[in-house]
Parts: sequence; structure tokens; C-alpha cells
Amino acid sequence: MRLLSSLLGVIIVFLALAFALANRQSATISFWPFGMKAQAPLCFLTLGTFFFGLLLGAILTWISSLPNRLATRHLRRDLASLQNKMDELKQTVLPPQTDKTVSLLPRPRAKWSFRRSP
Repeated sequence: MRLLSSLLGVIIVFLALAFALANRQSATISFWPFGMKAQAPLCFLTLGTFFFGLLLGAILTWISSLPNRLATRHLRRDLASLQNKMDELKQTVLPPQTDKTVSLLPRPRAKWSFRRSP
């Protein structure tokens, strides 16, 4: 999915650059509520609008993922504190390890036999 998204992004950037370079004539833009007008090459206006939208989308995506990142940070902090408590409890409940390793579980039986059946 990430590859498809990257490929789609490259295609969109290529199309925006191709459109901007094909349209080099001058254009006039008016800023309606302010009564201002600006004249610039159409390629600058197109690329400027494209990058403004890209920046705005990145900012909105970052803001929308903020609650998830905060929840993940809190959960990681809780997990670390619980693991510390578990380590403390293991040290108080379990006897210290000696040189001989003693297992409380029975030895597993061999399930497979390499003998041939007659």
C-alpha cells in the first residue's frame, strides 16, 4: 500500500510540473475581500497552489493523528511501569537462581520415532 501511495504521489507531482511548465503565460489573480490584484506566471501560481495544498494536507494529517500518538505514548509508559512492577515481584517471589537449573515442568517426551515400521 505504501508503494502504491508513493507511486501515486510521484505521478501527481509529475503531472503538476508538466502542467506548470506547459503554461508559462502571465495570469492575474484578484484577492476578493481585500481588493488586491497580483500578476504572475501561471506556472508559479499552479506550483504555489499545489505546494500550499500539500503543506495544508500534511499539517491536517499530523493534527488528526495527534490523539493516537498521545494514547500510544501513555500506553507505552503504562507498559513500562507494569513491566518494572512485574520484575520487582519476580525478584521478591521467586527464589534466586543457583548454578543448577531446575525446571518445575516435566521433560517433554519424544513424539517422533526414527524406527521403521515392519
